[in-house]
Amino acid sequence: MLLLTDLLQITRSMLTAAETANWEKIEEMEAQRKVILKKLAATIDSLDWQGYSSEVIDKHMREVLALNNRLIDLGLQAKVELAEIIGTIQRGRKAMNVYYGTT
Repeated sequence: MLLLTDLLQITRSMLTAAETANWEKIEEMEAQRKVILKKLAATIDSLDWQGYSSEVIDKHMREVLALNNRLIDLGLQAKVELAEIIGTIQRGRKAMNVYYGTT
């Protein structure tokens, strides 16, 4: 269960970082999360669930999935916002080039 708890905690931390647009921190945590996921996948059949019911395990996994979906949504939103900023910069550059007669 410790791996599931670690997975849940790091995913929560990633969401907190995403909500403040701390994408560098998310990248670091994603590397840590991948290690946890690999360990979890490698030991899933032999895990000692320490008496946790399947309902508790299910609850943890559903929360991880919900948090992950929110992370994806925030990432997509940031991508759209970044594309808009880049578009504005490009339009400004074109306008400046027209004004000053350069290309």
